[in-house]
Amino acid sequence: MNTLKASTDSDLIQSFLSGNQNSFEILVRRYQSQVYTASWILTRDKYVSEDILQETYIKFYQVIRDGRYEHRDKVCAYLVRLSHNLSCDYLRVKNRQPVITSVNGKEIFNFLNISEEISLDSFDRDVNKERLKWAISKLPENQREMVMLRYFAGMSFKEISEMIGVNHNTCLGRMRHAVENLKKYLVPKRKRYAQNLYPK
Repeated sequence: MNTLKASTDSDLIQSFLSGNQNSFEILVRRYQSQVYTASWILTRDKYVSEDILQETYIKFYQVIRDGRYEHRDKVCAYLVRLSHNLSCDYLRVKNRQPVITSVNGKEIFNFLNISEEISLDSFDRDVNKERLKWAISKLPENQREMVMLRYFAGMSFKEISEMIGVNHNTCLGRMRHAVENLKKYLVPKRKRYAQNLYPK
């Protein structure tokens, strides 16, 4: 069992396919916190998130068992995305507006530590975090998914591109649009005065 715990995700999947049920149990325990949190960020409902956690792993089990799982080294990102999508489906059915927060008290703002091609440096770092949560909840689903995968699951744009089946430039474009939309919600519009009419 200890040897299994030290195994890579890919090795655990192969072990499971060879008949070792303990391997799947280790995968469940390894990522259950991230999977649960990905749902709770949107639903803010403990019991709903627990149901989605279970549903996520049932679907994951079926995908592996049927030989349809292709992202062997990206299990966490795959599960986070699946949990996110199931949560969005739940909210869509319930016609509820998602509220962005996190299960362990950390602000979603802390996940937006952007350091690659797209940057939120232009945002005032003192922006009201409640407004940021609200702004993220207003993003179109494909843009919100980019924020989740890039800054919550910690994936690179290349990894996201491979996972969701769109090209790298499309991923960058969605992220740019997400940043632009967040700016619209968060950056206050300042009155512009003509210098000749309103001299200092």
